[in-house]
Amino acid sequence: MPQNMCLFHYMTVSEQLQFFGRIYQIPQETLNWRIGELLQRLKLAEYENTRIASMSMGQQRRISLICALIHFPKLILL
Repeated sequence: MPQNMCLFHYMTVSEQLQFFGRIYQIPQETLNWRIGELLQRLKLAEYENTRIASMSMGQQRRISLICALIHFPKLILL
């Protein structure tokens, strides 16, 4: 996960996560399940249709983390 945010502020949370999932070529059904799961775990499910620009920096960091985890990485360095 980069230090600087690389989110598209004009997109909603759902659009942003769909975008990253398509980059990783995740099948749509799996992608929808994964997005729901990660939004629930990081307490962001209620913001699914919220624009990134209107979210706090902490929430944006969590969205960025979901983007990093969306493709089921085998190794995570913290």
